[in-house]
Formats: sequence, C-alpha cells, structure tokens
Amino acid sequence: MNHIKLKMRYITQSLSLITILVLLTSCHSTKYFAGNNIVIETTPGAALLWKDGKFDGGFLVTNAGFLKSGNAIRTANDKGIAVFSLSKSAYHRNKLKKIMIAKEGFEPQELKLATKFNSRVLWSIFFPPAFIWGKYTTLDPKGENKLLLSQKSKHTASEYWEAANSAKKNREKIELLKQALYQDPLNAQGIGIQAANQLCDAYFDKKDYDIAKQYATAMLLMNPHHDKGREKAEQIRLALAEKTAKKARRLERIQKTNKALQAFNTALASSNTATISNGSTNYSQSSDSSVQKSSSKGRKKVSVSDAQNEMRDRRTYSNYVDQLSRMKTGLDPYNDTNRRNIQEKMRQLRTKHGFPKNELEDWDGSK
Repeated sequence: MNHIKLKMRYITQSLSLITILVLLTSCHSTKYFAGNNIVIETTPGAALLWKDGKFDGGFLVTNAGFLKSGNAIRTANDKGIAVFSLSKSAYHRNKLKKIMIAKEGFEPQELKLATKFNSRVLWSIFFPPAFIWGKYTTLDPKGENKLLLSQKSKHTASEYWEAANSAKKNREKIELLKQALYQDPLNAQGIGIQAANQLCDAYFDKKDYDIAKQYATAMLLMNPHHDKGREKAEQIRLALAEKTAKKARRLERIQKTNKALQAFNTALASSNTATISNGSTNYSQSSDSSVQKSSSKGRKKVSVSDAQNEMRDRRTYSNYVDQLSRMKTGLDPYNDTNRRNIQEKMRQLRTKHGFPKNELEDWDGSK
C-alpha cells in the first residue's frame, strides 16, 4: 500500500514539474507578451496602416492603434525605414499579420509580416489534443519585412472620393473610400480625413465598433483638434461601454433565471413530497383524505405560481435596468419623469422579492 502511495506521489510531482516547465517556456512566458521591434523597409515617406485584424484601418502608431499624446502616424523615414513595437501576444490575439503600405501617387500594397515556425507548439506532446489548435507559426522579429512601392496609382484620391460618393452598393463604397484614404494617407489634400470619417460611419452602422474606432483614431491622428473625430470617438466609446454592459446584464439575467428555476424546482419537489406523504397517510385516515389532498394541491399551485411570478418580475426588473442604462449613455433621450417612475417600479419589485439592488435604481439623472 505504501509503495502505491509513493508511486502516485512521484507521478504527481513529475506532472507538476512538467506543467511548470511548460508554463515557463511556452507561448505564455514573459517573452510572449514583451514588445519586439519590427523593422519595415519600404518607400521613403510611405504611411503604414494595419490590414485586417482588430486594428483594420488604423494607422501604425507606437502603441499599435491606441491614440495617446505624442503619437503620430507611422511613416517611413527618408531612408525608407519604419520601426514599431509588436508583441507575439498582440500579433496572435488581435490578428495583426498584415500591413498596408500607402503613398500618394502609388498603388497601395499589402505586406505580410515575417513569420517563423513556433517551436513551442512541440510542448503539446504532453497533451496531444493541443496539436489541433496549436499555432504553428509566430511573429519573427528578426525576419525581413521589405516592400517597395513601384506601381503608379490608376486614380487620384479625389477620383476615388467622387466614385465612392456615387457608389450604390455599400461594400463597393467602402472599398473606394479605402482607396481614397490610401491616396491621401496624411490628409495632404483634405480627402483622407473625409474618407476616414465616412468609413467610421459605415462600420459604426454595421455595429463593428472596434474597426470604427480605428478610423476615428485615424481622423484624430491626422488632426488632433478635429471636432467630428472627437465626437465620433466619444460616440464609439459609449457604444462599446453599452455593449460591455449589455453582456454583463445578460449574464446577470441568466444567473437570476437559473436561481429562479432552482427555486421553482425546489418548490415543485417539496410539493410532490408533501403530496406523496399525504397520500400514504390517506390509507389509514380515509375521513381526512379529501381535505389533505386538496390542501396539498393548493400548496403546490401557490408555490409554482410564486416561482413563475418571481421569474417574470426578475425579467421586468432587468428590462428597467436596460432602459435606464440606455438613457444614461445617451442611446435613448433622457426623460426625468420617466426615470423616476422606472426607479419607483424597480424599488417595488426589489422589495417584493428581495432582488439584489442595481446601482441605477439610485441614479440621480446626471451624466
């Protein structure tokens, strides 16, 4: 018996050691999250934009698409060199694998960042199913990323702009707007920022807020004091906040519904138990059988009905939370009387069932 215990302890310790080694040397090590300097060799003065991925349409800036003070649009210097920082984690997580290189007068070209074999995937040998979803290639910081623009553009920025505004299909319009932006990536002609503005609207209407955010950021990178850019950036921020809050509320509703179902099942089980118990007594007490049976059915109906009412009221309370949230974020017009009425109904429902209190129940109407 002791021999078996020692053997099991040895196996456990060995597995723990292997797990630690995998964590220290796998893709989740410190190097995986550390930024790598990526060097791009291209035409002098060319602008670099992300192609596809989470930052699609966003200019290449120091912090990979996030607007911060001091950042500027990433352009190649007079020797055609551009350097930016990118971690392997961001490369995979945000799918930042391609760059669009654009300059006025040239056809834009797509550059795929250099990759190499991801040797860390071999650690999946300790858990073979991981080979199925393993990433077999990864970013190669030392690889060559070189692409020179050589083909002259077929149309000017203004020509693409006019064609985009005449396009009937939304998909065609988006592609033409992108071409207009590629022909004026630094807004030298005043068209680039207008194209980014319309692209921002197009993706916002499709509820693709992450890409819309990149075009709003591009507008502000071209002109930090652009009022429309600031307005759109704030609009997108509110939409993203509402999207996050909606997910949280959906999860909360699911949890509440599960609790209500558990309460319903508990009440139903209790009622069935009481019915069976009363039924067994009825064999010896025939004179009281009809009274006990009707009482049991009454308790069962009351318990089930209460559980159903609570579930319905929980959904109503959650809907009130949604209404107040949309009013607070500006997605719905603010109405002070309506706010007060909703909050009063929320308090009544919460008092009746003892719901957890939502913070919007005490919202004073301020933004």
